[in-house]
Amino acid sequence: MGFTSNILIIGLLMLCSCKNQAQPSHQTTKEPLSQIYGQWKLEQDLWKQYTKYTQKQIDSLKTTVLKISKTQIYFENISFISSCSYSSSKVKVTKLFDKSNTWEYSWYEDGERFLLRPKDVGPLIYRYTKEELSKMNKIELGCNDEPNLNTLYLKQDTLILNYVGGVTLLMTKEPFGKKSFVGVGKSTEELGLTGEETSLKLSYDFLTEADQLTIEDEKGNTLFSTEMLATNGVKETEIPLSGVNKLFFKVKASKSSSKWKLTAELY
Repeated sequence: MGFTSNILIIGLLMLCSCKNQAQPSHQTTKEPLSQIYGQWKLEQDLWKQYTKYTQKQIDSLKTTVLKISKTQIYFENISFISSCSYSSSKVKVTKLFDKSNTWEYSWYEDGERFLLRPKDVGPLIYRYTKEELSKMNKIELGCNDEPNLNTLYLKQDTLILNYVGGVTLLMTKEPFGKKSFVGVGKSTEELGLTGEETSLKLSYDFLTEADQLTIEDEKGNTLFSTEMLATNGVKETEIPLSGVNKLFFKVKASKSSSKWKLTAELY
């Protein structure tokens, strides 16, 4: 009886161990802070009646990008908004709406929207539903150089800057660049980076012949690798980057005549 019980306990422990080891490989969600790194393009500006900027200055924001690294945030080629330096270890990330906070709110008759004080979130209270606001992240960079760039709101792929000189800006992420490679048989392709990119969106197509793709950085670290396979269509994946200055795309072909295509979009 004791021997049987021991075997049963050992079996249960092994099962739990295997389950716990397998779970992390499915964790693909990015942290809100890492999501904001990169460059952002103005999609829409709101709430301008109290702005201190001229219409010409606001229009200039439509032709530039907001760049965010792990230590700095700034508008490229904009002089009337200062850059802001910060420490990523001091950044505070919270949910925009939490019933435990002290914000004033009340329900509309449809029960789907609530009212926060306009000085807190400006026009966002009229643009988004309660459910949408509850999923937003509020990111406080903790920088004193430029208060207008200190607080950001992140809603999926939209970055919101509230009250930048009286203007609320809705921004979408812009790629640093996009590059396609088309080839036949074995090949190594090189791509230079700025070092500020945080992710690589990769699409690859090996068509009907089996090929293998390996992506390495300048130090020889493997960032991504496939099996020897025929995709029979386009496959896509996203690869995180950190301080990478070069990428090497190495294709190993099963046949010298096999055709393939790669597209790299850098953010």
